[in-house]
Amino acid sequence: MLKRVDRILVAVNDLDQAEKNYQEILGAARIKDFKSDYLNANIRLMALGSSEVELCASSGEGPVKDHLENFGEGLIRGGVTTDDLSVFRQYLKDHKVGCIEADGRLYLEASDLYSLPLVVSSEPSSPNERVPGP
Repeated sequence: MLKRVDRILVAVNDLDQAEKNYQEILGAARIKDFKSDYLNANIRLMALGSSEVELCASSGEGPVKDHLENFGEGLIRGGVTTDDLSVFRQYLKDHKVGCIEADGRLYLEASDLYSLPLVVSSEPSSPNERVPGP
């Protein structure tokens, strides 16, 4: 049902500073910027080898701001893909796993997964360009 682990989401205070760090240390490359209404954050999507990292900077009240205030910068979610979000959403419902559908993806309730916060996205038909790293 799940295809692969394809990303991590990281709460950061400054997108530009975090991007520079990820480029210089890990060889990551920017793909695009976008906004997450659910996270209330500006996201900078970066290619990191064969995976991706979403650098998340708070734009107001929400999960990213809460994480930054309580724990500082760092990992906030893992990300996986599936071929069909609606089928997977029903699967979660059948197994009594809570989720919130927002931003075109599913944010799973960490408490239902032994405190593992996950976001589930549709498997892209053509993957983003990958970078080899340092």
